[in-house]
Amino acid sequence: MRDRPRTVVRTDTVADDALTVDTAVIEECGLWAVDIVVVFADGIVCERIDTHRSKDRAELAASLIKRAAERSCRAV
Repeated sequence: MRDRPRTVVRTDTVADDALTVDTAVIEECGLWAVDIVVVFADGIVCERIDTHRSKDRAELAASLIKRAAERSCRAV
């Protein structure tokens, strides 16, 4: 498995509102991983949500996660 850079929390700025959100489905070690990518004014956060055995299930999960996150961004 590849090493992913860890998210570093910056203490010199505060940006609570997400500008955009996206999801990615990536094949790793025979499984399909769902990552969420959130863009803030002062940086980007990328987190692994879960892994699935099928690509279809991972894409469904990614779609649902993205829709829920977009609703949360608009509600703020």
